[in-house]
Amino acid sequence: VKGLVQTMLAWHYDGVVFDYEAPLDAFTPHSDTLEMFRYYALLIQETKGALHAAIPGSQVSVCVAWSPDGIDGRSYDFKMLADASDIVYVMGYDVQSQVLSSRCIAAANSPLPALQRGIERYIALGI
Repeated sequence: VKGLVQTMLAWHYDGVVFDYEAPLDAFTPHSDTLEMFRYYALLIQETKGALHAAIPGSQVSVCVAWSPDGIDGRSYDFKMLADASDIVYVMGYDVQSQVLSSRCIAAANSPLPALQRGIERYIALGI
């Protein structure tokens, strides 16, 4: 975190984006998975605190899938990520992300009804 803040100060940046997209189930009882998720959220939270102290008005954002429903194996605690960051960036531009597990047919990359359901699910989580 200290190195990031120093780099941001040197280059006059005012924000950073976290975009971790590996499969991770924060709700399984496996302790390693839970610890890994907690460390990810803690990293975001610590970065936010350090940046706000060093660069007033700076922002820390976190990218999330188009829906909080385990997209691509990412069953994170999205509320925890939202609370740890300043901005949640919903990546609604790639709803058709996993075409390898089924027959690949032409379709809208981000159909509005699917994206709308995803956003509604985030709102239901309080995000």
